[in-house]
Amino acid sequence: MLGLNRNIWILALAQPFALSLSPAIVLISGFIGTQLAPAHALATLPLSMMVVGVTLGAMPAAFFMQRYGRKKVFLSAMLIMMLAGLISALGIWLHSFILFLLGVTITGMSLAAVQQFRFAAIEQVDTPALSSRAVSVLMLGNVAAAFIGTELASIGQHWFAVEYAGSFIAILLSIVIAFVLDGYTIGNA
Repeated sequence: MLGLNRNIWILALAQPFALSLSPAIVLISGFIGTQLAPAHALATLPLSMMVVGVTLGAMPAAFFMQRYGRKKVFLSAMLIMMLAGLISALGIWLHSFILFLLGVTITGMSLAAVQQFRFAAIEQVDTPALSSRAVSVLMLGNVAAAFIGTELASIGQHWFAVEYAGSFIAILLSIVIAFVLDGYTIGNA
């Protein structure tokens, strides 16, 4: 379809699920920060820490992909992202701002790897002329991620006695889907 191979379509399906944690954090981290932060001025620090995490994770992600291959790093990053989601949920549950910040920072570091799906897609095209088409298909995943992440954050908001702890658990299901889908790519995609 559209001249793109199987791996590109699998990456396009997996990406929105893998990236769903990012828009969820954008949506709810200020509310959580207001509840957990020792001062209201720090309420938006979790969102900033996710961005710091992306920055910290970009170089190691590229290094590990070069050394071990994209697929292994993508799968590892999603496992780490699941752990980060659990840490974030635990931070909310325990009313620990520091633990929540740790979780969202690790999430950002994992997102640095997952955001490189588009480069894997470019490597998978049969002809260079299809590179822009592959990237365009993958970029549509960002739009879907915004919908998936914010919907799951809203759905899980009241799952537990502590508001928003369930949001991170709901999103973990999304990351599991991405992990399974990426496992079906052939080679090092």
